Amino acid sequence: GAYHSRVSAWQDCTGGIELYHLVRGINSDFDAKADELIEKLELLRKILFRPENLLVSLTADGDGFTGVEEQIGAFCSCLLTEPVPSGRFDWKPAHENEGFRTSGQVQYVALTGNFVKAGFAYTGAYQTLRMILNYEYLWSNLRVKGGAYGCMSQFRRSGNSFLVSYRDPHLNRTLDVYRALPDYLRSFSADERTMTKYIIGTISSMDTPRSAFLKGEVALGAWLSGLTEADYQKVRDEVLSTDEKAVRALADPVEAVIRQNLICVVGSEAALEKDGASLKHIEML
Repeated sequence: GAYHSRVSAWQDCTGGIELYHLVRGINSDFDAKADELIEKLELLRKILFRPENLLVSLTADGDGFTGVEEQIGAFCSCLLTEPVPSGRFDWKPAHENEGFRTSGQVQYVALTGNFVKAGFAYTGAYQTLRMILNYEYLWSNLRVKGGAYGCMSQFRRSGNSFLVSYRDPHLNRTLDVYRALPDYLRSFSADERTMTKYIIGTISSMDTPRSAFLKGEVALGAWLSGLTEADYQKVRDEVLSTDEKAVRALADPVEAVIRQNLICVVGSEAALEKDGASLKHIEML
């Protein structure tokens, strides 16, 4: 996702392979880099822990809010306010197509892209599509026929999408399955009973019971994203009304994602050497 998404690139730098590279580089010559590291962490502390960066999310009954504003005010008085340099996260999309060698004998094959940037809109039908792929198309072709341990897909409101195999003995065969998906969708057919099963499965994943903490997480995410109850209801209605025609209509946006040809593979050295022609850069992880 870091190839085409600023958010994914940030997540990679702060918790992914890019962070691993950073920590490995620091560790390789720690004594020489310790002073610089301390200096940067001290600056980071001053940049982060400031009143204007504070976000508080509280899920409670009415009594739970008593005294909260006073406590937050007291906490803010302890935060840092001295001037700090401003900056931005410099990032540019890059068609990296990386392969990472491991000592294992299986692959994790990911293909990603964005359908919104290709001019298509998000609908609730993508939620149903995910159910169809994870438990029918990808499951049948990657796990049942291909021997992979698992498979995943996601189509997000932002347009960011991915197809992923898990503990997969194959590489190119899996990419061929991904690339054949638009044709499968264009000829998609399911009777009413089967479509109802897909819809029930989709709704069940949306209607799982939530603790107070999880309710708060959903509410915070909606607030940060600017989503309203009407937005959630619209997606729900689109899920409930998904039919064969709605699924077939997703063939073009899914093909737009696949044509972006953004691939990343973590796998065995033998598989990457044999089938890694579609990868631009291969390194040991």
